Amino acid sequence: MNVLRNRNFALYSAGNIVSWIGLWMQRLGIGWLSWDLTHSAVWVGIVSMAQFLPIIVFGPLFGVLADRLERKRYAIAVQVAQMGIAGLLWAACAFDAMSTPVLVILCSAIGISSAAHQPIRLALVNDLVPRELLQQAITINSVLFNTSRFVGPALGGIAIASVGVASTFAINAVSYLAILWSLTLVELPARSARPASRGFAGDLGAGLSYVLRHRPILQLMVVAGLTAFFARGAIELMPAFADAVFNRGSAGLATLTTAAGAGAVAAGLLLSRTGSAGREAWLAAHGSVAAGAVLALLGFTHEFAAGVAVVGLLAFATTLCTIGMQVELQSTVDNDYRGRVVSLWGVVTIAMPSVGSTLIGALAHWPVLGTLGGLSNVTVGCGVVCAALAWLSTGQLRATRLTSRARGAASDCQNNRP
Repeated sequence: MNVLRNRNFALYSAGNIVSWIGLWMQRLGIGWLSWDLTHSAVWVGIVSMAQFLPIIVFGPLFGVLADRLERKRYAIAVQVAQMGIAGLLWAACAFDAMSTPVLVILCSAIGISSAAHQPIRLALVNDLVPRELLQQAITINSVLFNTSRFVGPALGGIAIASVGVASTFAINAVSYLAILWSLTLVELPARSARPASRGFAGDLGAGLSYVLRHRPILQLMVVAGLTAFFARGAIELMPAFADAVFNRGSAGLATLTTAAGAGAVAAGLLLSRTGSAGREAWLAAHGSVAAGAVLALLGFTHEFAAGVAVVGLLAFATTLCTIGMQVELQSTVDNDYRGRVVSLWGVVTIAMPSVGSTLIGALAHWPVLGTLGGLSNVTVGCGVVCAALAWLSTGQLRATRLTSRARGAASDCQNNRP
């Protein structure tokens, strides 16, 4: 692909793939550690939410900074902070200081650093490549991220089984050296800090207003949010599925997470070959509906081999939706608002899965629900709700796009009148 010949993108991608492998090893370690400490799907969801809930609270604030500050230095500072947190996770395990409260606190710190990292991670892609390569860059960036999602859990499962969960945190801390190296080498176009003409609160409000005014962008976020909340929320509960449903322990968790990564990579490769923005949008819309249907199927699945296949399909469908919607979003948004808009996108696509996993885990343990109790049955119900809401939302999105095109065609005809 032409984008891989771009020096900046190639350097950035090389550093990222190493760092992301370490990140997925750490995520597997945190997921298994939360289950090993508590044996509760509720606590697995709470630990997941501790990592991602701060994105909801702080993500939009960091989005303002991503639009106002010099992005390269900001990105380096965030990576250094994340490396330090990984080191603290390792130390807590290595010196027998780890407990459920300590894990929640450190995961909250991860969440705050992720809130800072999310807008700059997405906004940097736009700065690294010319506009004509942006669609390729977003797709390949996602393919590489999900490739690490395939490799990282496999290596993490081996590390946990052979030398213990603390090793996943140590490896992740070291892996940040790769992305720090690449960030020092990339060359970004000159970009002065944005003047605080409206103040911090004013800039934040302007970003929110921009999203609300642009109905297609808002609807993209709604569709992606539904898929993230239900389908990706269930993926966050893989530690509970691995042990409580399939009885396979940490090795089963690594296999399920690797299957999810493989499905996501396959979806990214498919999107990279479409060659048509309209085709991508079509696949993304249908991926959101399919994700709900596959989620319901997961609830009916009790054999491990079938579960691996269903989890791969679930990740495939959710990735079709997420990448396709992100490409359309990035191609639409004004660059002056990019950091703020993608920070809100991060709230939707990164934080919502943790909220969804907490809800699904809580419902699974709520005896009042009677026949709906239990993780498998609750998963079936959530899948049905996800598919139905996604179908309605994608219908509204299609209607809005057709209306926008009709207005654009009418405007062109009017402008071409003699």
